[in-house]
Amino acid sequence: MKDSRDVELQYFGHASFLWITPDGVRILIDPFGNSPEKTWFLKPFPRTACDILLITHPHFDHNAFERIEGRPSIIRNPIALEGDDFYIRGVMGRHAKGYGEEFDQENLIFVLEIGGIVFCHIGDNRADLGRDILKAIGLIDVLLVPIDGLNHLLNDAEVERLIQSLRPLIVIPMHYHIPDLMAPKIPLGGIEKWVSQRVNARNIESSTVKISSLPEQRETWVFRDYVR
Repeated sequence: MKDSRDVELQYFGHASFLWITPDGVRILIDPFGNSPEKTWFLKPFPRTACDILLITHPHFDHNAFERIEGRPSIIRNPIALEGDDFYIRGVMGRHAKGYGEEFDQENLIFVLEIGGIVFCHIGDNRADLGRDILKAIGLIDVLLVPIDGLNHLLNDAEVERLIQSLRPLIVIPMHYHIPDLMAPKIPLGGIEKWVSQRVNARNIESSTVKISSLPEQRETWVFRDYVR
């Protein structure tokens, strides 16, 4: 695998991100949609093409695969996939707060090594990972983790437990309320209070960031825009 730290990361809102590897491979995770019973999103997920689609679990807000164009490889199982400049593995975890009983609360944690940088998208996982899961995840550089003021999935102490367990250099919040994307009365709060308490918080003013190096000390990166 090539060790070139030149990775593009795009935020689509909620828990959905797109990685573009140095060789141009497009890896998308957790496109969102509404269900017949619940309307969380005011806008449909943008029509997007990718080469690889990762789905952490089948809840409606993570599983709008029908919005994806082309014929991507869809990964829903804890398997490993390797390319010239990326390596992906899925680690089976458990959904937070007892949600997802209809699919045995299974939640895939995805670890992606791209251009020498290791990302961990935790999905909707609970905070108590356990020794086996921690070992399977291994050392990471960037953690994408659910954070919201209503503690829909994790409270602040649980978020901190994950951060201390996985020890990333960059923490990126996800799965929080975005006013112009989401309906007002859904069970997700904002992140401003949490962000205000973080040391070394950095705003990403666009929907896209290119990561070419890692900070020496832990930083929190907050996307202030999303792909529309």
